[in-house]
Amino acid sequence: MKKNIIQNYPIILAAIAVYINYNYELFPEILQENKLPFALIIFGLAVYATFLLRKKVNNTLKDSEKKQTIEKKENSSETMENVQDNVNKTAVYIENNWKRLVVYLGIIVVFTLYYKTILSFVGFNFSDENQENVISAEMFMAEKNFALKNYDKALNGDSTIIDSIVYYHDGFKDISIKNAETQTGNLALLYSAICELNLNKYDDALISLNKFKTDDKLFNSLSIGLKGDVNHELDNLDIALNLYQEAVNTSDNPTVKSRYLMKQAFIHESQNDFSKALEIYQNIKEKYPNTLESSTIDKYISNVNNR
Repeated sequence: MKKNIIQNYPIILAAIAVYINYNYELFPEILQENKLPFALIIFGLAVYATFLLRKKVNNTLKDSEKKQTIEKKENSSETMENVQDNVNKTAVYIENNWKRLVVYLGIIVVFTLYYKTILSFVGFNFSDENQENVISAEMFMAEKNFALKNYDKALNGDSTIIDSIVYYHDGFKDISIKNAETQTGNLALLYSAICELNLNKYDDALISLNKFKTDDKLFNSLSIGLKGDVNHELDNLDIALNLYQEAVNTSDNPTVKSRYLMKQAFIHESQNDFSKALEIYQNIKEKYPNTLESSTIDKYISNVNNR
């Protein structure tokens, strides 16, 4: 029995790792955002436990030798000798294999926490359509609150009561953490950033935006533009101007281009650089005549000319 427990020790540690991997919300946010601390903590505990086990084994070996000597002197029964022999075999097994056990534990813990990333290198894809559909359904209430501009509920979650039963709905923040390796979970980061921006949580917004990854030009330009908005709110105007220009250069969408050009012009006006603002307004009028910004551009051109 003891030998079976010891030989299954790596499996027990792996089970603990799996539990943690799928119950992130029970742990501090710093650990939720990065699996590396999980791997280090679990592996550290595994190594520590193995050393304790080895120490106990050494004591067991010494005790067993003493007991065996005493039992022989007292003409102990054959059954007792068999039991003692099993204990000795278990102890010897641990003593001879403890280094190998530590290595195996490290491999199992790392693979358990990072198996999706590791297997993705050999062609496995875990973000299947059904999984994305389930996550999209989970986002329904968050998107509803977002559309109603209930940014706190959209970000942090909400609850509804139906027939005296309370149903809890995750916000974009929890959705992005629980489903970090999916497209929908990644999109939840962008939603989170917009909510955080509107809630004046500028540092949190930048953290969400820096985590957001995409190859899509539209979403990429929007995320860059949002970084510009955050820096604009923080009064980092030069940084905001550069980010807005980067968003313009990244996008092929006329609406996005005119939007962030307009924001650049507003900053130039606030800095009393009216000639630069006028140049941008005229650029919008000429190059993007069918955009919302262009429909009111004459008003801004007139205001600048009257300065």
